[in-house]
Amino acid sequence: MAKRRIQIDLILDSEATADLLIAEINSRLATYDVFNIDFLQKSLPLPFDNRWHLIAHIRVNVAANLNDLRDRVKQRWQIGQLANKILAGSRVALHTCTHEEQTPRPCIEDEILVK
Repeated sequence: MAKRRIQIDLILDSEATADLLIAEINSRLATYDVFNIDFLQKSLPLPFDNRWHLIAHIRVNVAANLNDLRDRVKQRWQIGQLANKILAGSRVALHTCTHEEQTPRPCIEDEILVK
């Protein structure tokens, strides 16, 4: 059966912001029915770029969990203390994965949010 995946690619002002968001995502994941966490990590900025990146690919068994996580990330970049720390170009997308099906098909990406 196809599983929904959330792909998070946030561009951030600092490592501290990345750490804070990773902790928040992990806290939420602890309450979800998680199928698989492909990765949830921060990446170092390039030498000419002082921005940090948070990248996550997560699949869950309950679609409502993905919607909750997507809505939380969207809320964090729109209002509150992190709104100015999550930078333009950040992206969250939901898509359907068929990797475990007998005849896998390409993933279908939809519900794309871009800051």
